[in-house]
Amino acid sequence: MDHAIIDAVARAVATGASRRQVLRLLAMGTVIGWRPGRAGAVPARLACAARLTDCGTGCVDLWSDPFNCGGCGIACPNGVCEGGTCFPVHADIGCVLPTVMCGGLCADLRSDPNNCGACGTVCPAGICEGGTCSSVHADIGCVLPTVMCGGLCADLRSDPYHCGGCGIACASGVCEGGTCFPVHRNIG
Repeated sequence: MDHAIIDAVARAVATGASRRQVLRLLAMGTVIGWRPGRAGAVPARLACAARLTDCGTGCVDLWSDPFNCGGCGIACPNGVCEGGTCFPVHADIGCVLPTVMCGGLCADLRSDPNNCGACGTVCPAGICEGGTCSSVHADIGCVLPTVMCGGLCADLRSDPYHCGGCGIACASGVCEGGTCFPVHRNIG
């Protein structure tokens, strides 16, 4: 393998490319590196098939080849070439178990009074236990570290509907240390 292939694979790993993308780059680089033309021999040139272009190392598809994306020698820094254009790697981790996506937010169907047992099932008393609404409500106040927010106890450090303060909802559904964090990350 030459340095350009190693550099492209290293950039792909550093920018968070998927294992599939990295393995694809390694496989492509290995095949290119083993061609006789790369070892100093001058092989007989064959005409490229339709939609392929001869870039000196062999016939490539300029629409999908991350080492020749849109033109010969144009390497995509993160190894993603689609339609002849380099694209950044996108990671979408979605909701982390036991939460599920409800109305664009992550919710725990076992304890979320706005999504109790199923998305959109609101508990009238505001209590969801084990995925079932409960009408039993004993007002003994909130136990630390929770505080009263809209008639319910909320942990301002982790509650995605009261993140850092009462009524501050995280669009991503992820609240850590009283700060909202995005779920979708643009790595690139």
